[in-house]
Amino acid sequence: LAVTVSPAPDAAKLGENTLRIQIKDRTGQPVTDAAVSLEYTMDMPGMLIDKTEAKHAGEGVYEAPVRFTMAGPWGVTVSISRPGQVEARERFTISVGQ
Repeated sequence: LAVTVSPAPDAAKLGENTLRIQIKDRTGQPVTDAAVSLEYTMDMPGMLIDKTEAKHAGEGVYEAPVRFTMAGPWGVTVSISRPGQVEARERFTISVGQ
């Protein structure tokens, strides 16, 4: 799978945000049958891990609500489950501004 994660519509900021996850198969076709979940935390010791589910928005794009409470780098782990497939997990870093 080819997975990209980006804030929608622009750069991530403090507070409520939407993360957009685009998933394509090995042939470049959009994946529309996945269950997508996220775990995210500030990249520093002692921070709690938040979890959320992403909803399919169409054409292999999934969107998830997230709340960033501090500026800086946040680690985001995307878990993708598809019928008959092994779960895929990928880690990304999102930079959050003020």
